[in-house]
Amino acid sequence: INQSLSALGNVISALTTGKAHVPYRDAVLTQLMKDCLGGNAKTLMFVNVSPADYNAPETVSSLQFAQRCKTVTNKATASIETAQLKKLKAQLRQLQAGGAASAQPVAKSGPGGGPRKGGPGGRKGPGGAHKKKKK
Repeated sequence: INQSLSALGNVISALTTGKAHVPYRDAVLTQLMKDCLGGNAKTLMFVNVSPADYNAPETVSSLQFAQRCKTVTNKATASIETAQLKKLKAQLRQLQAGGAASAQPVAKSGPGGGPRKGGPGGRKGPGGAHKKKKK
């Protein structure tokens, strides 16, 4: 955990100073957070602090880290609409306009609106009926 947090600190430092290279690949944590930290997303940082006097150094360190995180700014970019995305949006508009009656259902649902249990037709097992085990 300490190595991942250290790598996160390095990424935050690189983002705040405007370095050309941001070391996202130094840890799995920073690889997973790449889109959140420097991408096209709004990022929130929650910091846990303690009122106890014996935790004062950890609290100060956490608040300093949060202050560094606060200075990171993401550059929002417009999403590029691909041909496949345009096709899916057109299909969605068609279904919302009333073409839903002629469209085939994607997934069948059970009585409560959720998926049916037991696979197709609600059957359990190869015979269709649920058999009790013999003792």
